[in-house]
Amino acid sequence: MLGAREPDISNTSYSKLLRGFIVGAVACSVLPLLLLGWISFLNYSDFSTSRMAEYFKNAVVDNRKIVEIFLDDRISDINLVASTHSLDYLKELSNLSQTFRALNEKASHFIDIGLIDSSGKHIAYVGPYDLTDADYLGTYWFEQTMLKGLYISNVLMGFRKTPHFFIAVRHSQGNVSTILRATID
Repeated sequence: MLGAREPDISNTSYSKLLRGFIVGAVACSVLPLLLLGWISFLNYSDFSTSRMAEYFKNAVVDNRKIVEIFLDDRISDINLVASTHSLDYLKELSNLSQTFRALNEKASHFIDIGLIDSSGKHIAYVGPYDLTDADYLGTYWFEQTMLKGLYISNVLMGFRKTPHFFIAVRHSQGNVSTILRATID
């Protein structure tokens, strides 16, 4: 058999072995990197999500405390005026105006202040709006203030067309009850 040649086993085996070695080397080096990257991504995304949620939770809690302190201070301001001034004193527009200026002396938190009688009408009002003819009888906040002694409104637009809220406290002298209401922008 002179003309028949046997296949070169060493060349075929070598090329198969080389391909197997390259595939094995790539698989052994790339697959662990991909696996490690995927595990790191999952852990980091969970970690970063929990950190962000914790940050926002703390920010909300801190801001809530700040708002509560601010509201407590403004309620104290209005309660102080109601408890230290007589109804006759607050009925006088010049006295209410002087009290309003004193409230805003350190920081101008209040936009206006009004004294409202038990029928829902303004007795005296100091501020930039014409509210002397306003009738609050039958409004939710008026009834709640007369019932509970304190009302803090939600932020509303009202006829002012600007966001504001108000604090209303019941002012009682003898058997006469009025409401001292102050607005904050």
